[in-house]
Amino acid sequence: MPIAKDDWLTGCVGVPLRVLLTSTPGTGAIWYAPVAPPGTTIDSLDAIPASPGVGGPVHQIFLFKADAPGTYTLDFQLKRAWEPVVREERHLVIKVAAATP
Repeated sequence: MPIAKDDWLTGCVGVPLRVLLTSTPGTGAIWYAPVAPPGTTIDSLDAIPASPGVGGPVHQIFLFKADAPGTYTLDFQLKRAWEPVVREERHLVIKVAAATP
């Protein structure tokens, strides 16, 4: 399920979390991930269609992984590469717990 405007997720150290954001790349508007906080990674994967048809919305998939427990804040931006204007932002807080043995 795509994340809401201000949302949170929980996870465990070393376990990737999927972040889904809906965009319309046919219009040029796509989500950009923030710089990964220290001790974390954010990878962009292929998008999946959000509805049937060509040129419609897609769910962009990002994978977040943390090497240490803590609370991490990510601010994703929806924009077109050729415009300086940010069309929308998604504020995401991720609480990462220590891995259980």
